[in-house]
Amino acid sequence: MSGTGSQKTPVHIAVMGNPNSGKTSIFNALTGLRQKVANYPGVTIEKKEGKVRLPDGTDALLIDLPGTYSLFPNSPDEEIASEVVLGRYPSTPAPSKVLCVVDSNNLERNLYLATQLIDHTIPVVIALNMIDLAEKDGKTIDAKRLSEDLGVPVVPTAANSGRGIPELRQALASRVNGANSGRLFEFPEAAKRECSAIEEELMRRYSLTALIAHHDAVSLLTAQELPGKHAERYDEKIIARVRAGRDKLDFLGIDRQSVFIEGRYARINQICDRAVSSSGPGGRPLSDRIDHILTHRVWGFMIFLALMTLMFVAVFTWAEYPMRFITAGFDALGALVTGAMPPGDLRDLIVKGVIAGVGAVVTFIPQILALFFFISVLEDSGYMSRAAFIMDKVMGKVGLHGKAFIPLLGSFACAIPGIMATRTIESHKDRLITMMIAPLMGCSARLPVYTLLIAAFIPERFLLGFLPVQGLTMAAMYILGIVFALVMALIFKQTVLRGDKPAFVMELPPYRLPSFRTIGLIMVDRGKVFLQNAGTFILGVSIVLWFLASYPKIEGATPPEQLERSYAGRMGKLIEPAIEPLGFNWKIGIGLIGSLLQREVFVSTMGTIFNIGDTGNEAGATSLREKMVNDADPATGDRSFSMLTAICLMVWYALSMQCLSTVAIMKRETNGWKWPLIQIGYMTLLAYGVTWLVFSAGQAAGLG
Repeated sequence: MSGTGSQKTPVHIAVMGNPNSGKTSIFNALTGLRQKVANYPGVTIEKKEGKVRLPDGTDALLIDLPGTYSLFPNSPDEEIASEVVLGRYPSTPAPSKVLCVVDSNNLERNLYLATQLIDHTIPVVIALNMIDLAEKDGKTIDAKRLSEDLGVPVVPTAANSGRGIPELRQALASRVNGANSGRLFEFPEAAKRECSAIEEELMRRYSLTALIAHHDAVSLLTAQELPGKHAERYDEKIIARVRAGRDKLDFLGIDRQSVFIEGRYARINQICDRAVSSSGPGGRPLSDRIDHILTHRVWGFMIFLALMTLMFVAVFTWAEYPMRFITAGFDALGALVTGAMPPGDLRDLIVKGVIAGVGAVVTFIPQILALFFFISVLEDSGYMSRAAFIMDKVMGKVGLHGKAFIPLLGSFACAIPGIMATRTIESHKDRLITMMIAPLMGCSARLPVYTLLIAAFIPERFLLGFLPVQGLTMAAMYILGIVFALVMALIFKQTVLRGDKPAFVMELPPYRLPSFRTIGLIMVDRGKVFLQNAGTFILGVSIVLWFLASYPKIEGATPPEQLERSYAGRMGKLIEPAIEPLGFNWKIGIGLIGSLLQREVFVSTMGTIFNIGDTGNEAGATSLREKMVNDADPATGDRSFSMLTAICLMVWYALSMQCLSTVAIMKRETNGWKWPLIQIGYMTLLAYGVTWLVFSAGQAAGLG
């Protein structure tokens, strides 16, 4: 039987573009929720794929590649993008075509990557993105003329509003020329001759395709050093042939780097002069006038601090009502199960282990979503790059530059992607310092801990009549992490990772209205991950903890006595002497042990042990925070928790390394255990020392 059925060959489309070109917004607009996220094999760089149905009925798989300025990489992220599009990254198929997203307001610079792709004879479709912003600035871009000059389809788009997305789907379904399109830019004759000779040698000796041979020939001729990164790929004979070609070009007075760059930009300028016209008003653009305020050395910094404070205060206060609703739901579920099942271990496991443990963590999902909402708005509006610019002077005091602030700000959501984002930092030492301090930023896993303790022990008062003390307390915990992150960066920079501060160069993207559809997709995705975590990992921990806190059974013991003499109670008692100087008792010790896996496990641990140790019979009759407030030592009557205890616990969680997933990522990113172990060690000592100082000062002030 012939293979003439209706089944079409799968189409793989790589989505490429410069950082801040709106590439991910285009990807989200095309794929919606039909996405999955994994990592590229052997590395922790995120691999994002999504399906899109094209007008001809084909299901295409879109691969959202890391942002890059060129096919000749300067960072691990850019190297992944280049290797995938060239078709030589393991386990990732070579793309059938490339969707190149360009920023209409920065057309000349963005077309550098697009013309490289075209000259590499890769089938390309160009999305002329943010065309609405260009039009507002008075620019008119003739997409038809641009398409004719480039020899590929060009589709004007505005991803945030959905403009041009149907036309983009149609262009992706059409036949796109690749190998027959010819090159837009030809090198000078001497450079072309040497490049062609090396291409032929690579194809003959290594059986490379013309595409890869051309790319590597240019890379070898323009490399700063030889053999450098090419040593693993090519033998000394090839390297010697390249050196001879480089020497010949040097002898002829040809600048090997600029000849491939300046000539391309000259051709791009010719194309843009034909396709772009401007009728906008004179004077400074609106974005420049806004930047005059938002990046001002005084007012810009004050506005940044106000925005950060607003974010953390809002995360605490706005989420309060949905959190109460979720808490009431879990309380009702616990009461329902209690009334429907006979007393026994199975009922205790379900009510006091599963419902109490998982419910205690799931309650905080509104705050997780609120945090991701704020961070997404900052990124999508273009303000995040301004924040890095503003923080450059602050970061400069500790030897880093503002570019390091973006991974650190991302670590407020989670330290893992923050550590992964350090790949954009060119200096190895600066990248390592940023990774070492990233876990000190207040990740979303700390939110449940902070919220539980603040709601229970920090009074509902207002400073100056309008600033909520509870919200300010949460903001203070994040500021504490930032301050010590900068202090540790300075220590690392002056000792084991000494080096000069690199020059700071960063593109400021245009301001734009955030795409609330994109933000919604991000919030749904992160919420799903959080719930999956609660439904699997935290569920498992809650069941194990219930067992450890319920056995061995002590005949005639009261619930508090049973808990104290259980396996979990014995573990807490074992470490109590070490944590007593911090104001922590054995019950808190159980929580500290459990949260070594993940910080938010502390909340589920408290939910489980306080339900097991509760003398009442009704699940949910008293909230967890009330149980913590009222908990006392039966023998002495001393309260287990106070406001000082809560503050010390928050300080501990702000500064300690209590996340094995972050440790695992550090090991993979640094290729060994040396730096992860140093990170665990310094953060544990830092947390212990600062918490002890806070507890001692609090006792001296009579807060104990």
